Amino acid sequence: MSDTPSDPRMPIRDRAPFARRLWLLAAVLAIAILPLMFPDSYWRTNLIVCAINVMLAIGLDFVVGYAGQLNLGQSAFYGLGAYVSTLLIARLGVPFWAALAGGMLLAAADLVARTIASPRQLPVGAIMALVGAPLFVALLRGRAR
Repeated sequence: MSDTPSDPRMPIRDRAPFARRLWLLAAVLAIAILPLMFPDSYWRTNLIVCAINVMLAIGLDFVVGYAGQLNLGQSAFYGLGAYVSTLLIARLGVPFWAALAGGMLLAAADLVARTIASPRQLPVGAIMALVGAPLFVALLRGRAR
């Protein structure tokens, strides 16, 4: 009996890991070749944004699909890092890579703080009401100007 994965006598469960590896290899090759096909920075930026959104969607799919929970923590950390890095670039003139590191550092610090404070009972609703409402009003007033 032949041991090749395409052998029709081989059970399907033995062929599945080989097929997955082939698809993974094809995806890695496509991801490696795509930036070379688009020399323009506009298309590369679009590819990067698409890749980031795909990673967010896969993370959400794992949580919702496999665990059955609605958890938007990944989106919150993504938004926090993006907001901080944008403020660092736009308001302070920090270079992109330093702003990216700053956004990642702030998101990581938030994750560490939540991990350390998780055993304690925090009144998250009250804290969010006290902090979020004035911040929301300040954002609305700033936008009206």
